[in-house]
Amino acid sequence: MSALNFARRTFANGYLSSRMRCTYATRSIFAANIPWTATEEEVTSYFQAKVKVHSVLIPKKKSGKVKGYSIIEVEDEDYRKAISMFNEKQFNGRKLHLSEAKK
Repeated sequence: MSALNFARRTFANGYLSSRMRCTYATRSIFAANIPWTATEEEVTSYFQAKVKVHSVLIPKKKSGKVKGYSIIEVEDEDYRKAISMFNEKQFNGRKLHLSEAKK
């Protein structure tokens, strides 16, 4: 397979992040029930213990309050491992609910 075909297939499947170098294939996880006080650094360090985390996004309302969910970008090979290891686990007193992030 040519490099161009590989890139087309990879981008079409949404596996590469525009924030990453093209050497990393990543997938996004939707994490519901994130504590209101959680920071991106706390979420990153919690997941980083077991999987390779590339980025964490915790959306906020216009008022500045956390919406209660997060998008965690992990390496493609760690995607299923992360969901199975961290789904229904406690994080800062709240039970996380993880699933594939929808586009």
